[in-house]
Amino acid sequence: MEPLRLFYAEERKVLLMFRINLQPAWHAPAAVACFVLAAIAGLGGSLLTTNAILNAHDHPTLYAVGITSLILALPIAILGAHCLDLLDQHRKRSDSL
Repeated sequence: MEPLRLFYAEERKVLLMFRINLQPAWHAPAAVACFVLAAIAGLGGSLLTTNAILNAHDHPTLYAVGITSLILALPIAILGAHCLDLLDQHRKRSDSL
């Protein structure tokens, strides 16, 4: 099987020459959208859960929405960081080719 390895290497080079390199155009806008949404969710959640602005005993539904948005702000920010990581990995991969 070892003598055939040379042919496989040549085939791989030919296939890499004809490969279409598509740039993912959605990583950067998705990261920006996630970070903006996380900031809005964090600010809105903190405003809805603060007793100085809104009384939790009088408006329990709005308080629950505020707690939920505060909890969801961190995973949304993590998703934005993941999109930035995908963008960085793609740029490194395209620079190495």
